[in-house]
Amino acid sequence: MKEVDGSREIEDGSNLSSANSKLPVSPTIAKLNALPKRRYGNVTWPEGTPQPLTQEIATHFFSLMATSDCSLVQLLRDHPELPPFRQLDSWRANNKNGFAERWRETRKAQAHFLVQKCLDLQKSVNAQNAHQVRVKFDILRWVAAKFHPSVYAEKPPTAPVQTVNVGVAISQERLADLRSRLEGTRSALALKSKTPMAPPQLQQSERVKAR
Repeated sequence: MKEVDGSREIEDGSNLSSANSKLPVSPTIAKLNALPKRRYGNVTWPEGTPQPLTQEIATHFFSLMATSDCSLVQLLRDHPELPPFRQLDSWRANNKNGFAERWRETRKAQAHFLVQKCLDLQKSVNAQNAHQVRVKFDILRWVAAKFHPSVYAEKPPTAPVQTVNVGVAISQERLADLRSRLEGTRSALALKSKTPMAPPQLQQSERVKAR
């Protein structure tokens, strides 16, 4: 791939101070900053640089994401000290060192932050920008519901229905007793079905005699 035009400022590292001022200098970051020929707009992570997942980098990334009201792409543009999107997404997809769990928890924290941003929108609304504010409010509310549906979704997801099979232990003696009673009931019903029924006139006369 070709070098990015006008990237001399990026290559010589003259604009690293503003980017790295947001992150305390560490041996890992300092080593990466010292590498020559930084390319493709990322001043800290040159193309092909091995990108280890460290606790420091993960904590810094998640702290920024939890209080961000922009896209992840824009967050990475604003903080070039972070690994590129593809690397972060790979760590999330493979759950490297619990990265996926921390990602989900951070998204929930970000949902709380976005809801607070929604509350602040009413301070700047007027007759001229009411529509724009409403659009921004709906976007933030929708994103918060996706990041934390159990709290902010209009219809929280229901728990899946689980079928539980319950077994009952019965002793052999109890089972034999139940079978014996069942057979007795069957025999009584069979005998009753074989007994001839008296004609209706005879049944009525017997009722009169009984009175």
